[in-house]
Amino acid sequence: RASFLQSWGAECITGLLTIFNRSWVEGVVPNAWKSAILLPFLKPGKPRTAVTSYRPIALTSVFAKTFEQLVLQRIYQMVDLAAVLHKHHFGFVKNRGSTDALLLFHRYLTVARMRRWFLYAGILDVQGAYDSVNLSILFAKLKDLGFRGRVLQWLGSFFMHRSYQVRWRGVLSSSIPTKRGVPQGSVF
Repeated sequence: RASFLQSWGAECITGLLTIFNRSWVEGVVPNAWKSAILLPFLKPGKPRTAVTSYRPIALTSVFAKTFEQLVLQRIYQMVDLAAVLHKHHFGFVKNRGSTDALLLFHRYLTVARMRRWFLYAGILDVQGAYDSVNLSILFAKLKDLGFRGRVLQWLGSFFMHRSYQVRWRGVLSSSIPTKRGVPQGSVF
């Protein structure tokens, strides 16, 4: 949690803002912000012996998460995601959530019942969605949306050359580079 930042004095906050501004202007994310520690948690009712039985929880830099929020606000100023995405796309869009999706689905069900229509629904859960994002395609889409200059350079640095370590039973693995995907838990 970043709540400890509230107790910092002006000098510390000024130093942190200097780092944030330099990262933004140079379009370079510090390597320490691009590494994570993965903690594997056993999924309920799954066998302990299967690797797929564990859900990885990524611990990342509080400073990176704080700066991600600031960059996200700049992105919201650049592009209205609600206007770009389909009106029924609810994931990861400001002011649209799972409750909105459920209410819309319920409305469709109610109308279909009243009119005695058949209603077909497809519900998807893409396994490993974060891990399988093709960054080349992602950046092509960002360019199509009009992303240029600093924001594109900074995002490129943020997503590229990431690494993680696994902590298992108190032991930390060596660093493992990631080749694809986006960081778990990132606001992007």
